[in-house]
Formats: sequence, structure tokens, C-alpha cells
Amino acid sequence: MCWKLTWTVTICWAAPASAVAGSDKLFQFKHETKLNYDSESIDWVPNTKIAPVTAGTSGYAAGGLFIYDNYLYFATPNNQRNRAGAVQTDYTDFMMMSLDGKVVEKIFTTEGESATKPYGFYKMGDSVYLVCAYANEDGKTSVVSVRTQGKKIYTPAYLTQEATDVRLPVSDTYDSKNKEVSLSDYVFYTRETEKGGGMIAVCRPDGSESFTFAKTDVPAVIEDVRDGLLFYAQTIEGVTEVKYTNLHSNLMGLAADPSVTPPAGSLSYKAYEDSVAQAQKRGHISGTVFNLQNYSNYTAKYFLKGGQNHNGAYMLGVSSNGVYMISAVDTRYQSGMQVLTTTAEILFVDGNYLYYTEGDSIYRTDIFTPAGEKGEQEKELVSDKTIVKSGITADIAAGHIMFFASYDQWTENFGYSYFKSLDRAGSESFFVGTLATADVPDEEELEAYLDSKK
Repeated sequence: MCWKLTWTVTICWAAPASAVAGSDKLFQFKHETKLNYDSESIDWVPNTKIAPVTAGTSGYAAGGLFIYDNYLYFATPNNQRNRAGAVQTDYTDFMMMSLDGKVVEKIFTTEGESATKPYGFYKMGDSVYLVCAYANEDGKTSVVSVRTQGKKIYTPAYLTQEATDVRLPVSDTYDSKNKEVSLSDYVFYTRETEKGGGMIAVCRPDGSESFTFAKTDVPAVIEDVRDGLLFYAQTIEGVTEVKYTNLHSNLMGLAADPSVTPPAGSLSYKAYEDSVAQAQKRGHISGTVFNLQNYSNYTAKYFLKGGQNHNGAYMLGVSSNGVYMISAVDTRYQSGMQVLTTTAEILFVDGNYLYYTEGDSIYRTDIFTPAGEKGEQEKELVSDKTIVKSGITADIAAGHIMFFASYDQWTENFGYSYFKSLDRAGSESFFVGTLATADVPDEEELEAYLDSKK
């Protein structure tokens, strides 16, 4: 098993010592002991630089690093100059590289501003598809797909040149033995209709299984694609209704497109459903999660499915009075249950916990327990260092939370990656990475530091 690593703008890589397919809890780092500047023993994780260029863009939170089989896929700012002589840092180069660093290939360079646009690498059968977005000359967003097959890179193809919003919900995990097809294997975007309305378009990265959804005079807004559900909103006469669906009926009703030949080893949604036992088959899920007038009162929203065996959905809304759990169909949450009495910057939900930042720290709180019943346990401190917010602040993989923090007094404004186990109470975070040369203190700085400790 490998993880889609949605963190760190870095050129250094630390690999786990072992990872066992089928269990993302079995994730171990190889630790060694070395001396720091003060000749004190510190815990250190060996790592190797394999990327010859900076990995990441300013839109990194909507992309990330991807590993499939023996290749690493990532984005890097384009460093070419335009005709006026300006460096095109808002354009993006997409790269692929073997994990031993011996093969480095550029897949595609965007033809418009893309630094803040989403991108993703999708695994389909024997191929990996880059799907990326960039602003075009018509004021819309172009969505491009580029197939790679081993070292071979195919000709780029447009999925659309008329998108108004794009969502690329690539799965956080990859297991070569798992053939399940879910919404995280699809591309989602909105576009306008000829009469001024809107629609949501859905397709696979190769353009197959294409259909439109929610085609109405009032354009739908994609709020998120998470937990196998599409969340979308429409506001009519001041009332915002947020609906959710797993699109099961839509996908099961699609006929094969003879003009598209999917890569070898890939399955359509319907083909996968037809191949599994009756007990594993899925049914259609849809409903409403929010249907009130005060939608704009929530400055941030996070949507989630109500558990593995629950077909309902919830919204976490952040307001000036705290964080509320809301559901249009669950009577306990119809008017909003306060789960946190302070405002927060939501990071993600994992299990029953909301992870969020407050100031320069990361906390978590139980989202199914009212704030009034938590007492001193309302929030639990997770990070044990002063975090640095830049692009992606934190992520969770294999029982660890990863966050960015300064390494020492010479790196106070720069974030380095730290990992901390969530499975062991009282665990301490540990540094994974290599200091940039510019962040290593020179002789004079180090001498002054050591003198200050005498």
C-alpha cells in the first residue's frame, strides 16, 4: 500500500521503514540517534533527497504528492520566462520520477495561470492520468487530462474548456489489490448552460463514463466530494439547500462509450458493481444536509458522511459563536448542535474527531458530543510545537498526524515536517526531513548560541 501524501512543499523525502498492504496502521519510521548543535543526542529519521526540483505550488492544498507503484508524481512552479522576460511562476510543470531518482520526466506544462488551481493524479488500470486545471483566455477554466503508462507520456486531451469550478477528489490511499471504483475515481466540474443556468459534469480521467447532473436554471455549486458523496448547493429566494448523493443510479445507468478505450485493467463503476458479491453491492444514497436561510452565517463548512453504516450526512459550520454540527434529517442536529464554543480553522475530520487550528496550535474535539457536556475535555491539544501555516497545515496517515513547525530559532518562519503518533497517549512529535542549507546556522550564529547557554 502507498499513500497519496497531501503535504509538504519540499525536495526531501523520508520513506517509512515498512508498510503492509491492507493495513494503514502498520507504518513505521526507521529512527537513528545523532548529535545536534549542542552535542545532545536527538532522535532522527534518515531520509534521501530524490526530487531535483521544488515540489509544490501555491495551490498545493488542492493537489499534493502522489505515489503509484514505483513512481512519484508532483507539481512544480514553471521557471521559464515569457516573451516579456517575466518568470511564469503562476504556470505549473507536472513531473513524474522513479522512486530511485533515476528517471525524471516532465508530463505537461499548463498554458495559463494554474498556481491556485486543483490537480490530481488518478490510477486507472495500467495507467496514471494527470488531470489539471488552468485559467484560459475566455475567462473560464480548462481541464486537461494526460495519460502516462510507465515512462510513456501520451498527448494531452481537454476534458473541457468551459469549467467554472473544478473538483478532483483523488483517494488518499492506493492499494494495487483494491479494484473498487468510487467517486474519488472521477472528475467533477461545473459549467454554464446556454440559457444562463448551470450543471455539474462528471467523468473519469480518460473522459469515459461522462454525464451531466443537476442541470437547472439556478446553477448548483459543488461544495465538496468526500466519503463517497457529492455535496452540492443551490440558493433559491434566500434559502440554501445543500444536497448529497453517491450518484449510484446515474453511474449504473451509463452505457459504454465506443469512442473511448479505457486502459487495460480498469473497470467502470457498473462493471465493478456487477463483479462483486450481493452483500458488497451498493445502493443509491441521496438526501439533504442543510435547508435554512442562515447558510452565509457560517464562514467555513465541512461536509461528511454519517459513518460507515449510516446513509445520512452532516455539515460542520464555523460561526463567530463556535462550531456547530448540522443535519437536515437528524433531529438532534436540525437546529445545529454546538460542538465547540470558540471559532476554529477546520483542518479535517478523522473518526469522531474534528481537527482544527486555533492560534499556532492544533487541537481536536469530539463532533458527536455537545460542547456543554465536554467540560475541560472540550478541546484536546494535539501538536506539541508551534505550527507554521503554509499551504497544507496538517494531514493524517497511518495513525500519525503530520504538521509543519519551525525546527529551531533560525527557522521560526519556515515549516519543517513533524510526525506524531495518535495511537499512543503522550507521544512526542519527531522531525522528518533535512534542513535547507540556508537554515543551518553559520559559525558565528552557532558560537553565539552556545555562549548563551553557558
